[in-house]
Amino acid sequence: MPWSRKKQQRTRLPSRIEFTGIEHPYGMHPDNPVLCGRGVEGELDYLQRVRCPSGMPIQFERTGAIARTEIDYLDHPDVELDVSRGTRRRLGDYDVRELPLDAYLFVCDCNEHQGELFIDMYFRGPQLPVGLDGWQLAGTSELPPIEIANCPYCDNELRTPLAKQCRFCKMDWHDPENVYRRE
Repeated sequence: MPWSRKKQQRTRLPSRIEFTGIEHPYGMHPDNPVLCGRGVEGELDYLQRVRCPSGMPIQFERTGAIARTEIDYLDHPDVELDVSRGTRRRLGDYDVRELPLDAYLFVCDCNEHQGELFIDMYFRGPQLPVGLDGWQLAGTSELPPIEIANCPYCDNELRTPLAKQCRFCKMDWHDPENVYRRE
């Protein structure tokens, strides 16, 4: 896994997030998953920053997606849906509370700590380490903000910031000297 092994400043954070009725350590049970948001990119950012009590990074493998069993944590004021507009558009009228969680097996590089971690890649909450004694998050998230670009001709949102054609007005500006409307 590509991650930096440089020593980074570590911040002491609470080891669990307290939601009413949830008694499982943060991230260690589907009822209290890590809330990283930002899709797969957010999951990988979080997993690459996790450090065991010995200060070592973890190796991880996704084992699959599972259904949510508890959704009360989604009502916490610090929790928000954090996905790109394209993902929101694809979800449409889908009830976002029914989106799956991802399950990962992990083992730290010192081979003393292993387990299963549950991550919610759709909702973002406080950036906390795994809820076991001594676990930490290295550094801070380096994910860039979600970029939004609008069509220069009709001002509707483009699919990506690099898009050179609009699905709404059908304009194509791949060649700036030959802008045309697709039929």
